[in-house]
Amino acid sequence: MTANVSAPEGESVSQNAAQNASQNAALPEGDRPGSGTRFLLGIGGVLTAILGVIVLAHPVATGAFALRLIALLVALYTLVIGIIYIVSAISERDRSGWRRVGAAVLGALFIAGGVFLACNLLAVEVLLPVLISVTVGVLWLVEGIAVLTVVGQQTESRGWRIFSGVISILAGIALLLAPLSGIATLWWLTGIAMVVLGIVQAVRSFSKQSAA
Repeated sequence: MTANVSAPEGESVSQNAAQNASQNAALPEGDRPGSGTRFLLGIGGVLTAILGVIVLAHPVATGAFALRLIALLVALYTLVIGIIYIVSAISERDRSGWRRVGAAVLGALFIAGGVFLACNLLAVEVLLPVLISVTVGVLWLVEGIAVLTVVGQQTESRGWRIFSGVISILAGIALLLAPLSGIATLWWLTGIAMVVLGIVQAVRSFSKQSAA
């Protein structure tokens, strides 16, 4: 009885799958499932590659614009966080008095910091690349030391791990010794990565769409 019941069910499933496949094949290319997403991903890859070319062609101008934008976003973020603290101190009546006072003080400090950053964007633009370069340099240095510390416990790819650890330490030291030139190199490498990843994404997306 079981075989007699399951066989028609299996045939109906296969027939439904065949009907769905034939319907998808009959649809225009732009109406097939997933074609719109692949097209948008391809366009995103093209735009990413174009931005990478602009970064490589005008590294100073694009770097200055990116730093100015980041500085402005940091100032706005600080202001918003301060406003949230102030609003929470005023609106949340169930909190204790000291907690509300602490939230109000933190909010005032954040707002003051945001106003200071907004009024001194040029200084922030100068200090921000140094801060980024030093932070990345410290992270690379710590990562390299950590890799070399545990390399004796690894049995596979030990030579590659030693090489990557030494490179990470040297790169971290270079960023710490020359943060401005280091951040310029990082920005240049960012442009290259945007071009390569954008082209790869566009080629993969458009090739899958044409094959669909």
